[in-house]
Amino acid sequence: MNGPPVICIRELYLKPQAQGSVSRGLSLFAFITARMINGKIIVAHKTKAISGVEIILPIGEEPSGRSWTGFQSTVSGTQGYLVVYREDNEQARGTIDTWLPEGKKVDFIPVMGSGKKFAAKVGAQGRVSFELNDKNSFALYQYEVKP
Repeated sequence: MNGPPVICIRELYLKPQAQGSVSRGLSLFAFITARMINGKIIVAHKTKAISGVEIILPIGEEPSGRSWTGFQSTVSGTQGYLVVYREDNEQARGTIDTWLPEGKKVDFIPVMGSGKKFAAKVGAQGRVSFELNDKNSFALYQYEVKP
């Protein structure tokens, strides 16, 4: 299994240290993401996602059942994928610390889930605000850092 969402699934289900800290809601949405991976969406992104050096890093808060959390997959210096999870909380907008370069404009294109296309200027410590209207929802974005 390859590609950024698959690595996310691998982190959640195969690594013993991750199994104890992942909330039930996050696990459910990771499972839903895994089912979507077997469909058409991953085919369009698979070649790009596994070409070059791929680095997977956690973003946001530690999963608690009430957090904004996720993973970032870096495909190149300017492109990659982010999967963002809004767990069971009241905030439709969450600001997440990412590994994106401070001060740069980044385009986010939704691949699956509840996200919408947007552009953002990255704040201090890689902070980016994401919007997911529903509790226990997720979005997988392809991103591109602009010059």
